[in-house]
Amino acid sequence: MKLRLLVLALFLANVFYALWAQGALAAWGLQPKAVHEPQWLAQQLQPQALALRQDSKLRQQAQRLNPTQCLLSPLLDTALAQKMEALAASNLPAGSWQSLPINTPGQWMLYMGRYPNEAALAKKRQELERLRISPIEAAPTEYQPGLSLGYFDNAEQAQAALSQMQARGVRNAQIVTLKAAVQGVHIRIDQATEAIRLELAKMRPVLQAQEFAPCS
Repeated sequence: MKLRLLVLALFLANVFYALWAQGALAAWGLQPKAVHEPQWLAQQLQPQALALRQDSKLRQQAQRLNPTQCLLSPLLDTALAQKMEALAASNLPAGSWQSLPINTPGQWMLYMGRYPNEAALAKKRQELERLRISPIEAAPTEYQPGLSLGYFDNAEQAQAALSQMQARGVRNAQIVTLKAAVQGVHIRIDQATEAIRLELAKMRPVLQAQEFAPCS
């Protein structure tokens, strides 16, 4: 008898708990208290606050995989420059390259020397003064002991001056190139990607075994 009462009491207790937990007894003021966890709520992700960002490591990796480099062609003469410009226009991205004309004048000197000593140099200066040759100047340090009879911007002027000196009795004068003239065209690519470098490799036969080099 006692066992039956115990079983019945447990059954009724379970039924009561189930009704209480589900809020079925709220009308009689019997209901579980709402559980609030503000700390847990604060830790929840808020989708509206999320923003897409590019990882700097990914950018660096992309740059390593596809780096760019400034490249400069060798100095090209007019004919070769025209061929390379046509190839660049056809095979390289628009705006990725530019032609840089180079026109640096040279310098030539009408020179007499080197003399064995200062005495020989002084004697030659006196001979030139008797011939009324002007100007007579000391040659640059690397050409001492010697004399300069003038500096010229092109080889033709220097040759004409030499002919005049010889006509006036000057012997053993010679033309020395102090700085050669530089004329031609460079093709410059400021940001050469791997794809551009592959296209440049195809142009090597036109460059006659020359290659683009890093910009200095």
